[in-house]
Amino acid sequence: MFRQLFNDFRLFVRDPQQIVDGPQDRPFRTWLTVLIADLAITTVVIIPLIFLIDEHVLHLRPDPEITRPMTFWLMVTLFVGVAPVMEELFFRYPLKFARNRILKVAVYISSVVFGLYHLPNYANQEVLFYALAPIIVGSQLLGGFLLAYLRLKYGLRWAILLHAVFNALFTIPSALLFHGKTVIDYQSSDYSLVVTEYAYLERPERMRISRKDNGIDTLIVRQTGLQVVLDSIGNPNTHYIENVLVDIDFKAAAPIPLDSLIDRLGQEYRITPQVTETPGH
Repeated sequence: MFRQLFNDFRLFVRDPQQIVDGPQDRPFRTWLTVLIADLAITTVVIIPLIFLIDEHVLHLRPDPEITRPMTFWLMVTLFVGVAPVMEELFFRYPLKFARNRILKVAVYISSVVFGLYHLPNYANQEVLFYALAPIIVGSQLLGGFLLAYLRLKYGLRWAILLHAVFNALFTIPSALLFHGKTVIDYQSSDYSLVVTEYAYLERPERMRISRKDNGIDTLIVRQTGLQVVLDSIGNPNTHYIENVLVDIDFKAAAPIPLDSLIDRLGQEYRITPQVTETPGH
């Protein structure tokens, strides 16, 4: 089954027109094989490579707008419903109007642009980031070709279905698994700090900060992005931290310096200074 898909897909990459003109049998079996292959390559090859880049080469910073908190059902609607339909209509639907050599060019352009379309998911602007882009958006690049293959072989609905199921299998289990996870539970005679992460919104955000003597003695946060918290307790836009949705319960016996609290958060989260450009004279 996978060998046949590999040979068929290799032929498609060389000449998409042969797939359009070829036999159209057993669409579900081919669709399922493509889904399994896509999931396997993404989880076994691409995600570990991205992890290695993030840990040892370049810190990847998700764009805060992409990680903006939302409710569970809004997240499912956007990622599993709206995005697959809209993106397939934009990137794959026009392929039906191309033929022969133009079709091959159209497949390559649509697949590469589909991958690059996901680069703004990150806030990075370094030259190295763009040099590593083929790996960072490798899942989308691979997906672009696989979706084009299904779209031309069986029709747009099979591409939409693959896109939706792929997003669902990554979005829903991870959201349910990591929702409500306590990542810091520190208790001492000086202060207590409990941080709980959430994958989606359950209630309105709320934050209460108590400062005394140039220090902080109370911080109560509910359902708020961690970047928003960091900007609120310190100077805005001076540090970058992943905008994870959190509850925070911090209470100190006596006010502690802000840097001490940030350092304690930095033991669990990667906090990096934000570089700001100074205007020229």
